[in-house]
Amino acid sequence: MKNISAVSYPSLKTREGRTEYTSLQGEILYMSVLEGKYLCCVEKTGGVCKWRYFDNEWKDIMVVAESPTGRYDMIYFLDRSILCCGDKVTRDGIDKTHSYYVKFENGSAVSGSEICMPQCDMLETVNGRICAAFSENAELDLGGIMDRTVWFDIDDGLTQTVITQNGENGSAIKVFAGHLIYFKPHSYSELYGNTPDSYKMISGSESIGCIAYNTVVDCGNLLFLSSEGVCSYSGGALPKTISAPIEKYIKNIDMSRVTLAAAGTDGERYIICLPQKGGSYINCTLSLKTGQWYVEDNTQFKFFAVLGDNLYGAAANGKIYKLWDENSNEEISWSWSSKVFKIDAAKKLSLRRINVLGDITGSLNIKIKNDENEESEAEYSVLGRSGLSGRKIFSVNLHPKLFSQSDTFQISLSGTGNAAIYDVSVYMRAKNKTY
Repeated sequence: MKNISAVSYPSLKTREGRTEYTSLQGEILYMSVLEGKYLCCVEKTGGVCKWRYFDNEWKDIMVVAESPTGRYDMIYFLDRSILCCGDKVTRDGIDKTHSYYVKFENGSAVSGSEICMPQCDMLETVNGRICAAFSENAELDLGGIMDRTVWFDIDDGLTQTVITQNGENGSAIKVFAGHLIYFKPHSYSELYGNTPDSYKMISGSESIGCIAYNTVVDCGNLLFLSSEGVCSYSGGALPKTISAPIEKYIKNIDMSRVTLAAAGTDGERYIICLPQKGGSYINCTLSLKTGQWYVEDNTQFKFFAVLGDNLYGAAANGKIYKLWDENSNEEISWSWSSKVFKIDAAKKLSLRRINVLGDITGSLNIKIKNDENEESEAEYSVLGRSGLSGRKIFSVNLHPKLFSQSDTFQISLSGTGNAAIYDVSVYMRAKNKTY
């Protein structure tokens, strides 16, 4: 299915459209949300990286360092949002990094920078502490209790090397179900305990990990991209692979660009943008209600962020879209194919007519393929003009010479515009009986 989903089961409906919310002229290196109120981005223009936020227009927070790993991360801690970029600043023989902060006082942004955190490009918070990790080593650092400036203190902090059989550096960190999960590409571990003397890093798996840091999303279960596909983790038992329906896109991932994969959720759906071989991208969406996957389009989304009840996607072209917007005027191209139906070989059938019950605005094309032979396809354009809507039956009589003496057939529907398909039925004859 492309751009059409079973979220509204038992009907199939085109996805909600997208609306361009805003855009940036430079390259978007990171996107998140400040204090639940503003979209923010790190934008690179002319070699300069700026941390900016959107409040009816883009406003600068401050110039920040360019990340050597291409990664940024941000948390909200106590009274401020803190951004890290992984640049290296050595102080007292210790590799540290710039951390940038912003807080809003009387409607104005107050910002600054500090050098106190260990070198890191991943941030989380757990039990009143900042957790920091760097994608070029296998260490996890925890800061002081309720204090962003305390690090490397044996009495109120922790530096933990996460040892696994396959080595590897960290790929992502995420707090889930009260525990910090430390991912490597092919393993993960969980941190238990509340104080430095009680912390324990427990291995979860030495074979399942996260290969794309930007795909780790809490959807009730924790979803992430592993080397086996999209995994779902509920805690306790091992993660389960849930991406079998989109296996062809999983197998076609360009592993040299896999870290560019990105995912997000609006609480009802999980969308993941997968880099494909040949330089293209594909967006696959999972209904968290029905468990069904459908394919959207090939827009390269780099980041997703939730603001209010809406999910926003930052595309590689600098545009930021409000996804699944019911008020969008986007013209959507969609398609759906049935399974291949097989009839007992002794019962040669003749296809006579197909009926589609739907509410369609735009165009509808029907394609029938029989005998699993590409040459036996025939396409029927039922509705070729826009402006017709309302639940109707679209009926097509099939050419008897094309659809006689066949024992298999497959139905494909496609169109441009909005569509809701409620029922598809086929009339056929076999041994002088009509079915």
